[in-house]
Amino acid sequence: MAEKRLAEEKNKIKPETARNQNRQAPDWLFDNIAEASKNARRIYLLYIGALAYFTLTVFTTPDRRIFFNEPTRLPIVNLEVSFTSFIILAPVLAAFLFIYFQLYFNKVKRLIDELEAKYGAEEKRRLYPWMLNFTDELKSGFVGLCQRIIVNFSLWWSLPVVLMVLAFWSVKKQDPVLAYSLGIVPMIGTALVITFWTHYEPNPSVFKSYGKSLLLASVLIFELLLVGWVVPSTLKGEFLRIDLRGHRFPIGATLKGARLVGADLVGSSLEGADLREANLRGAKLQEANLKGADLSGAILFGADLSLAILDKAKLVGADLREANLQGARLFETNLQDARAQRADFRNATAGSLGFKLPNFLGADFRGADFRGVDLAGIDRSQLVGAIIARAPSLRSTPISTLSDSQVVIMLTEKGFFDQRKNKFGVGVHNEFG
Repeated sequence: MAEKRLAEEKNKIKPETARNQNRQAPDWLFDNIAEASKNARRIYLLYIGALAYFTLTVFTTPDRRIFFNEPTRLPIVNLEVSFTSFIILAPVLAAFLFIYFQLYFNKVKRLIDELEAKYGAEEKRRLYPWMLNFTDELKSGFVGLCQRIIVNFSLWWSLPVVLMVLAFWSVKKQDPVLAYSLGIVPMIGTALVITFWTHYEPNPSVFKSYGKSLLLASVLIFELLLVGWVVPSTLKGEFLRIDLRGHRFPIGATLKGARLVGADLVGSSLEGADLREANLRGAKLQEANLKGADLSGAILFGADLSLAILDKAKLVGADLREANLQGARLFETNLQDARAQRADFRNATAGSLGFKLPNFLGADFRGADFRGVDLAGIDRSQLVGAIIARAPSLRSTPISTLSDSQVVIMLTEKGFFDQRKNKFGVGVHNEFG
């Protein structure tokens, strides 16, 4: 008796439900869904295109354009803005397009849910053929996995990833206010994404959803690395260096107070440039042309100026502590009151015929190394505390006289060539033969 009642309950179908399943959805509903889907697809392509453009722009922008804040074109609004303005406006535009797309996508999802509730899941086969209309029915296996990755990345991960790229690249400007301000933008964007994401899932909890938890954890790790390591290291010149190698600045370029910490300026031409109070801490300036440049008050702590041309350059009051000036040209260079403790001046050229000697008056050279520098004519009282090599005393008479046989043995053992005594010697390289 109980089994009979159970069978009757199992086979019982409400009249309204049966009518809905047997009834075909009207064409106007499919037309509405198709029109909304087309609009959502257009905005989706615009959104993804803008994100791709932002990413491509920051990756292909040379450091020269970042340093000089040269203009970059914003898509959609077709407006040229400086790089700093671009890096600020791009996240705003990306967030706006994301919200705009989600409004249309939400409308499409509501229409599809209404279709399924009133006319059954079978009617979904007549939907407008767009991938996001079938997110609930993705295939299993490898194909389904690829579909889920594409859908989840384009819908939820793309915005936080692009915001992280923009925040990371903004650090190259070496502007702490800009870097830390844009550093929190990925977290704001992630909160926006998760808000919409929970709207489409039955489980609103972030920590009970694997996808949302992974996204949140990834952004949090990025934020900790950015704020705790990337920004401080870049501001010290230890990471994300500006690459201006070999760049020819206009003669007399105005770069007063410029921040070029750790910048790569190897072989660059900065002739006559105004670099007063510029921050060049740890900069690479090997073989750079700084002839006549004004570096008064500049910070060159730990900078590499080896083989640099500093003729008639002004380094009054500059910070040259621990700087490397090996082989640098210092013709008429003004180092008055400079701080050059532990600087390396080995083999630098201090004077030459037709040039005045450099001005070392009042400079602090404690621990500076001047070995190999011709200091003839320079008042050594200005180099108190510096390491200066003393000229070696040479003997006036030979210790002993070598016989012809000893000379032959020496030439043979060392492989030196002599036309009469060792014709098979390889000789040594020189610039005369």
